[in-house]
Formats: sequence, C-alpha cells, structure tokens
Amino acid sequence: EIQRKDRKALVQWYVVLISSTLKGWRNWCNDRRVKKQRQEEATQLFLGAARRWSLAALFRCHEERQSFAEQVAEQEWELLAQKRATLAVAAANRWRQKLYLRSKWPSYVWSQEVPEMSFDQELHLSLTPSEVNDWPSPI
Repeated sequence: EIQRKDRKALVQWYVVLISSTLKGWRNWCNDRRVKKQRQEEATQLFLGAARRWSLAALFRCHEERQSFAEQVAEQEWELLAQKRATLAVAAANRWRQKLYLRSKWPSYVWSQEVPEMSFDQELHLSLTPSEVNDWPSPI
C-alpha cells in the first residue's frame, strides 16, 4: 500500500510538473503567435508605406520630366518664333529695299539686276531715320 501511495504521489507530482511545463509552453506559443502577428502587421504597414512612397516618387519624377519637356518645347517654340521673325524682317527689308530703289531710280523697275546688299548695309538702311519719309507706305 505504501508503494501504491508513493506511486500515486509520484503520478500527482508528474501531473503538476507536466501541467506547469505545458502551461509554460502554451504561454510561450501564444506569445510567439502574437509576436508573429504583430510582425506580419508591421510588415504589411511597411509595404503599404513603401508602395505609397514609391508611387509619390514616380509621380514627382513624371512631373519633373513633363516640366522639363514643356520647357524644351517652349524654348523650341521661342526659337522658331525668333527664326520666323528674323525671316519676316529680312523679307520686309528686301521689299523695302526694292521699293526704295524703285522710288529713287524709276528705271530700276525694268532692270533685271538687283544690287545685292550686305547685312550691314540692309541694317543701316533699315535704321536710317532720315529717309523714312521718302519710302512709300507698304499699306
């Protein structure tokens, strides 16, 4: 009977010890599960923030490219406008030269040769205010 009581006491002690150990393992497993959930949640939050940041960076990059392209297009348009204005001024100067020559020398009208003028001469002719009143109005 003593052996039976000793065995019963030993089994009771094992039950207490094992239940205590199992309780510790269960707590550890629950803590680990909660920790893994928090890590997963933090990973998802980080990935969301990284996606938003990369999308914002992509938009900024697109806006910078678009702004640069608009500046280039604007500069090209200005250069084209300057070129057109220069060509228009050159054509106007050529016609003004012809009209001036016709008004000064009527026989020039029938002449086939047109005396070529250098750019400096054309510029001087276009900037000479004393002869402005001698020119016929182009209108």
